[in-house]
Amino acid sequence: MIPLGCSSHHLKEDISLSASEYNYQGAEIKVLGHSDFGVSIKRAYSDEPFLFSVGGLYSGSVNISSQECQINETKNYTNFEYVNFILDLKSFKRCVIAITITPYFDPDISELVKWKSVNGLLAIKTDDYETNYQSFQIRNSDNVFFTYEVTDKVSRVFLKGCGYTYDQKINHGQRSILITPHEMKFNRACVIEGFIKGELQNQSLALFINKYDDIFSPLPTPSLIFNEKTFEVNADHNISLIGLGDKFIFGSKAQFYYKNDESIVRLYSNQGRTAVCFIYKNKKDFKCLN
Repeated sequence: MIPLGCSSHHLKEDISLSASEYNYQGAEIKVLGHSDFGVSIKRAYSDEPFLFSVGGLYSGSVNISSQECQINETKNYTNFEYVNFILDLKSFKRCVIAITITPYFDPDISELVKWKSVNGLLAIKTDDYETNYQSFQIRNSDNVFFTYEVTDKVSRVFLKGCGYTYDQKINHGQRSILITPHEMKFNRACVIEGFIKGELQNQSLALFINKYDDIFSPLPTPSLIFNEKTFEVNADHNISLIGLGDKFIFGSKAQFYYKNDESIVRLYSNQGRTAVCFIYKNKKDFKCLN
């Protein structure tokens, strides 16, 4: 695919607030072929390496760090490619890995515009049980709506963490728990763990929650319009960069040739606000995370 049309060839100022300063996570984190946006929680096995990838933005570096798992590693990348990491977690039961994507722009591209890094959080938990993992990124004033399913006639559901405790017996079927802001006594990121225990079913639960400031606004969802041979990306006017593979345009509008394969479009503003759109194979269909 190659981009069509023209662009300004330099970054422009995003008039919004900085994503990192207000704790908004915008990295694409990919594990076993599935991508999460910003925050993710995954199961690991203590006797197997844990593999994950981070989606790059333009060209630059990705750093991963965790005091709990004694990790601090940086890798360079080019052309919006995925950066792969392999971790040995034999000595660790759980940890939260901080991800920092730092794109590098030449001075003639950035001019007087300062650009910010993009952050992400990956929580890893090693266990031998079937676990229902769910991750959430919410404003400080938002609720968390957690869904689960039980098959036994009567089960006990227990959750604890982040200042929150839930302990109830429930009947079978799909259920949900609403956790309100005043029940979650933490400032940034936290994990709530628990279990479902019944006569036939035992299941672990793990909820990874990241909170960002109410005054911060994520990027609006971009629109994608498919034509016979091309597709157009129309994004918020604050966007500086739209990339697809090794093709990119500086600006908030782009047009690319369309092929029948799965493609990933990444968008970036100089304040570290991001979006990623997945165009599905053999379909003129897409899903955007932002």
